Amino acid sequence: MRIVTLLFSILLAAAFAWFSARNWMEVTLNLTRDLVMVLPLPLLLAVFALVLILPMMLLHAFVRWGLRRRISRLEKLIVNKDAEIATLRGRRGAPAEPAAVGIGGETLPIAREAL
Repeated sequence: MRIVTLLFSILLAAAFAWFSARNWMEVTLNLTRDLVMVLPLPLLLAVFALVLILPMMLLHAFVRWGLRRRISRLEKLIVNKDAEIATLRGRRGAPAEPAAVGIGGETLPIAREAL
């Protein structure tokens, strides 16, 4: 998948370079009545592309960070619960037969392989 991303990035950079070479002209931006900014068109397009892409990149990074924290917290919880179950089984000697409660309050046996 990284090779596809790399190829797409190279293609996008080549297209931008071609566009810049063909359309290098000065663009006048009237910011206020007295303030005027003159920029090359490719620079203006690159700035706007960064302004549009940067918030989504930050959102993506924060979501990944949050999900990684959540996964690590759940993994730690599983390890702690496994240790707690092991100590409880060690105190009682033989492990008790696990059971699940079905509809209507009846208990149903669970196979040991499921654990």
